[in-house]
Amino acid sequence: MEKQKKNKSIENYCSLLFKYRPRTEQEIRKKCLEKGFESEEIELFIGELYRLKLLDDLRFSRMYIDDGIRLKVKGKFILTQELRALGVARDLIEEAFEGVEREEYLLALDDDFHKRGFKDIEKWKRRMLRRGFELKMIIEVIENFNDDNF
Repeated sequence: MEKQKKNKSIENYCSLLFKYRPRTEQEIRKKCLEKGFESEEIELFIGELYRLKLLDDLRFSRMYIDDGIRLKVKGKFILTQELRALGVARDLIEEAFEGVEREEYLLALDDDFHKRGFKDIEKWKRRMLRRGFELKMIIEVIENFNDDNF
């Protein structure tokens, strides 16, 4: 009876975590340890989350990358760092980036440039470098703008 009560408790806690956003395996493990759950109990529940397909670091990475590029205008370098900080394995990050086309980065850069870039091109270029985009892509967007508008 006590074990069933504990399982319900970890289940409720993880449900609360997933309510706000998807999580990585490492995040779930860390949060549960901080909450005071036992390692064995956590590992069993993580296995159950995988079985139910509620936990999947590759799927999480793909969603994170997609949102990062389109919504937050972040480049590969920064997104990789953020995913590593969330505990995603390098091989899964690389696999998640395999589906990302160069055009997706260029489109995100182009949209951002048209929203805020051409008042001060150098400032925008520095901002995009800090956000993890390759200089080559940044310059391509600026040159395309110049070709189209001047």
